[in-house]
Amino acid sequence: MNRMLNLKVGDVVQLPSENKLMTVESVKGDIVQCVWLDPGHTVVYHEFSIDVLILPHTSTLSKRPENYPMEN
Repeated sequence: MNRMLNLKVGDVVQLPSENKLMTVESVKGDIVQCVWLDPGHTVVYHEFSIDVLILPHTSTLSKRPENYPMEN
């Protein structure tokens, strides 16, 4: 489905069923490792198939919390 996404480290993605924004940490074939902060401000890493990820709408990106992990 989303194999056409050309994701790279630092891109912001999300699952279609959630509003949680995640940063792409690595891409290995069809597997994307993402990182985000949970509600307790713990850094969480998880791997997803590229098929289940979408790019968020621009309006969602403008609402990102200031403490969201980003590349420096």
